[in-house]
Amino acid sequence: MTCIEAAENRDLCVPLYRAARKGDWKAANKIINKELSIVGASIAQGSYTALHVAAGAGHVRFVEKLVNTMSLDDVRLLDERGNTAFCVAVAAGHVKITKIMMRKDSELPKQLGFERKTPLYHAASFGQQKMAWHLYSIMSSEENLPRLFFTCINSGLYG
Repeated sequence: MTCIEAAENRDLCVPLYRAARKGDWKAANKIINKELSIVGASIAQGSYTALHVAAGAGHVRFVEKLVNTMSLDDVRLLDERGNTAFCVAVAAGHVKITKIMMRKDSELPKQLGFERKTPLYHAASFGQQKMAWHLYSIMSSEENLPRLFFTCINSGLYG
């Protein structure tokens, strides 16, 4: 669902976006209590959900509380580029947030994102060394290792 498609929820989307961007769980929780389905709604250009926004902004407590209100399908929602909120957190280097999301859905590290690449590949291509190590310990046997190797070199990840 997008806020544009659901006119009755449009007035909730902008405040939810602002709350997710700031990490203001109290404000977001009021909105979610009014309309639970909004947790899976596209609330910003690019088809971002509140989880995409908060994960990218690095709001650990907000993400933890939001994920607890979501179904697996909500956690797996894609933005218009084909990325889950997990991929957004990976690209931003928020390891704690990815751990929270993986407690809800342990399959997220395997879900392909933009250009059908794994989150591990995205971590390496964005130069997120701690994130790449974290995901490598989980995923290494399932990754295209030669491509990952050269991506790490191109990103300056030599460790």
